[in-house]
Amino acid sequence: MRERGDRLYANDGSRLTSFGDGPAICLIGNKSTQGTPHNAAHGGDGEIQSKAADNGGVLSLGEGVDISVSHALAARPECSGEILTKTYDEFGRLDPDTPIRGTIKPIKPSDPASGKINIKPPGAD
Repeated sequence: MRERGDRLYANDGSRLTSFGDGPAICLIGNKSTQGTPHNAAHGGDGEIQSKAADNGGVLSLGEGVDISVSHALAARPECSGEILTKTYDEFGRLDPDTPIRGTIKPIKPSDPASGKINIKPPGAD
């Protein structure tokens, strides 16, 4: 959900987290190293991409968080308190209907899907 290049906004105008901004949690290891909790937690990436593909590359923040949290909890169930607390501290204040991209690469302003996400704060011209 947080990839390099994102500068997206929630429906209330708050800036969403970007690559490197998110909460540090107990999902140790490298994302690309098979068998690490961090790698296992990314097991939902394909599900997010698939759900977004059905909607032009976009899904709701709530859908993305729910998918991500379910995989993070499966990767480290003994760490569920920390995962849930830090995730919902970070995202719980935001409108779950906020559109986010579910693609690996950022959506370019020229892409038709860019009209579905908040590249600028809502109401800004």
